[in-house]
Order: sequence, then C-alpha cells, then structure tokens
Amino acid sequence: MADVDALELDALWEEFQGVVDVTSLELGHWLSTAAAPGEEQKTGEQVLAILRKRRSELTDEDIGVMYDVVDKGRLM
Repeated sequence: MADVDALELDALWEEFQGVVDVTSLELGHWLSTAAAPGEEQKTGEQVLAILRKRRSELTDEDIGVMYDVVDKGRLM
C-alpha cells in the first residue's frame, strides 16, 4: 500500500464512509439504472468496488480514489 500508515488509513476510511452516504446496494442499483455521465459513472464504479472491500484489501489506486472523493466532499 502507499505511504499511508494505519492511523491515517483509519481516518481516511472513516471520512470516506461519512462522505459516501449510500450503501453499496444503493450505489450499485443507481449505477445500473442511471444514465450517469462518463466520469461520474467511473467514479461511482470505483467507489462501489471500495465499499465492497475490507480495509486490508485496499490498493494504492483505491486510496487515491478515496482521497479524491473526500477532497470533493461528495460522491458525485
């Protein structure tokens, strides 16, 4: 994993969960039914993949997406 220590990852995970205020089931349904624009669709799919993982399974790419989502302060 990237240069993220356990405490920073815990804080990022909690903040990410707070920003993404839908369940993986809700997001998956939205992605399958909505005509989302390209970038929103991609971000939504990345977020969905992260929501379906455990913290120990996160990749560097996942962590980058989480930082982007938290920085934007919203899912889409």
